[in-house]
Amino acid sequence: MVGLVVPANIKYAPYVQYYINELQKSNVKYEVISWDRLGLDESVDHSFNFITSDGNRKRVLLGYFGFANFVKRIVKKRKYDKLVVFTVAAAFFIRHVLNGKYKNNFIFDIRDDSPIARKFSSAIDKLCHNAYQVVTSSENFKKWIPVNPIIGHNADKSMIMSHYSDNCTNETRDQYAIVFAGMLIEGEINIELVRQFANSPKVRFGFVGKENEAKRELAAVCRKEKIENIFYQGVYDKRDIVDIYRNNADYVNIVRCKSEVNKNAVPNKLYDAIISGKPVLVLRHNEAIVRYVEKYNLGVIIDEVEREHILAKIAEYETRVLSEDGFAIGRKCFLDSVLGEIHQFENLVREFVENKKV
Repeated sequence: MVGLVVPANIKYAPYVQYYINELQKSNVKYEVISWDRLGLDESVDHSFNFITSDGNRKRVLLGYFGFANFVKRIVKKRKYDKLVVFTVAAAFFIRHVLNGKYKNNFIFDIRDDSPIARKFSSAIDKLCHNAYQVVTSSENFKKWIPVNPIIGHNADKSMIMSHYSDNCTNETRDQYAIVFAGMLIEGEINIELVRQFANSPKVRFGFVGKENEAKRELAAVCRKEKIENIFYQGVYDKRDIVDIYRNNADYVNIVRCKSEVNKNAVPNKLYDAIISGKPVLVLRHNEAIVRYVEKYNLGVIIDEVEREHILAKIAEYETRVLSEDGFAIGRKCFLDSVLGEIHQFENLVREFVENKKV
């Protein structure tokens, strides 16, 4: 039996399902040990949930200690043959179990650029060397991973296959709809972006997803400053994301502030946008996203959140890329590359569960 250790709500960890899909294909029993940070009623088969308190949610370190102790108890009781551990922090806090009993019998899946990787680099290096295989969601993380990892894309293979051959025509318009879908955490930079185009006839913004503090703050700014070229939608079903982008967006908003985390992360939003046939808008300092956007002509790369600069970049992209079907061609090349690496990932999981415990 395989245990999957997930320090997050399953709803916000879609990559877990990619492992579950392969385990089910191989008829391998599994259990999920997750951290319910948000108090959600999640329907996950074969699961144990660590439920944090309000106090622990604010004190992340104590929360991780609590989650780690919870995981250790479950692992000891259930006696898993193998483990899959997601994120640097989760692996670090149960490292003695992984380096001991589960040496060469765990997959270390790195989904984040945690400060722990730099502060405790020797400990993370040891975990990488003791893992059966390291999987990572971003090419940028390879800079500090001491072994050769396999890329584990935050992309749904069935979703790619369903829309791979879709016609992706993008017309030049008088007004561009720039749409964000998901949990808004980049509130400050999106407020700055919207302010640049306040009531502009050239751009309209859309924000789709559950209401949270950042979204409320954005809406409050727009009310106060009478910014009207913006629309909002609430909670949506992830299965509808392609229709949401196709019906509402000309460009998908992946504008993120400058930080080490954002520099190296490849968000689900990139895959959702390209599968939907919509180019993205991204800042150049978000290097991991830009790596793909530049290589495959997947959207507009801006250097600053400034109105005339963005409009000039969009105009240049539409002349150079969209008018020559460059996006449609690049989209298929990108999806081909992703599908190839997903195939490698699937082979890894199958080999991992078929190999006898060391």
